[in-house]
Parts: sequence; structure tokens; C-alpha cells
Amino acid sequence: MEFIMTYGWAILVVLVMISALAYFGVMNPNKYLPEKCIFSAGFNCRDFIIQHNGGNLQVLFKLDNKAGDNIVLQSVNATINWKGTPYSDLACGIVPLPAATAWTADSAQQFTCSFGPGTSPGVGQQSRIDVQLSYKTVTGTYNHNVNGLIQSQVQ
Repeated sequence: MEFIMTYGWAILVVLVMISALAYFGVMNPNKYLPEKCIFSAGFNCRDFIIQHNGGNLQVLFKLDNKAGDNIVLQSVNATINWKGTPYSDLACGIVPLPAATAWTADSAQQFTCSFGPGTSPGVGQQSRIDVQLSYKTVTGTYNHNVNGLIQSQVQ
């Protein structure tokens, strides 16, 4: 009986230590995920940042047009799924490209997506943004859709 009690106390101590590590976030895998900005073929993510802006989440990213042709953007949408609720910015700002202006091949454009109040998980927290671009080539008639993913810690 004494032999079994010794093992029981040892197992209890190990469980308490694991619980303490989990409580203080040491075992949180989100802290160790790499930052990434990935878009479908034809677009190269040059630079990006996810930032806390007074309780609002704001995403800035710069893309290169590698589609091989001049294109006209139809829409740029971004979605964050935070606390189980999807929040969307359905009109990510394009700087300085005005609507219906051709985005020349091999050039870069900066985009700014701002989400509503209370959407920022806080500085230092991991965040994932899904981006959808819709465009057509200058000489084409059909829309093409591109998906992207931006994942980083909020700054």
C-alpha cells in the first residue's frame, strides 16, 4: 500500500506542475507559431504588420503584382475570426491606387484593412487574417479570385 501511495503523490505533483505551466501560458503553442503572409500564385507578399489601434485591429500589407499582366482590382476583403465570431472589413483601403485604375505588372501596392471596435485581441496576441482579392486583367472580361493568409502577433 505504501508503494502505491508514493507513486500516487508523484503523479499528483507532476499534474500540478503541468497545470501551472499551462495556466501561465508556457505551453501555449500560438506563441511559437511563425509569422507568415501567403497569397495564391500571382501575388507576392512583400511586407505586413498587424497592429492594435485603440481597441481596433488594423492590418497593413504590401503586395507585388506577379500575375504577368496589368490588372484592375474589383474588391479586397479581409476577415478575422476572433472569439468565435468572424469580423470583416469589406473595403480594405488601397493606397494610393484608386478604384478602376490598372495595377501594373511587377509593381507593389499597399493595402490597409481596419476592423471594428473591440476586434483586437491585444498587443502580443497571435492573430490570423484571411484576405480575398478579386481582380480582372485589363484585357480580360472574367473576374479572378485570390486568397491570402496573414498570421502574426499583434503589435
